[in-house]
Amino acid sequence: MIAIIALVLAVLTGLVSNDQDVSVVVIPPKPQHSPAMAEANDWAMYWHEAYEEYEDEFTALFNKLECKRAKNGALMIRRGNKGSYKFAKKG
Repeated sequence: MIAIIALVLAVLTGLVSNDQDVSVVVIPPKPQHSPAMAEANDWAMYWHEAYEEYEDEFTALFNKLECKRAKNGALMIRRGNKGSYKFAKKG
């Protein structure tokens, strides 16, 4: 086995002559990061973009609702300042 490896190395060194310029390609090491960190960063970016994109819609929806507490402490909601209050469902 060692003889075969030595023969292959001898053939390869014979193919590369010293009078030709041999360019060496340096490959930089991969950055060290874990897939879990990359996924966490992707989700953080997703939620940030979603917040920026839908911020106005959420604010408008929230401002359309008017809330108050009933005598028994239950939450009641109505849209805008018209109509009657309705009890909010739990869950």
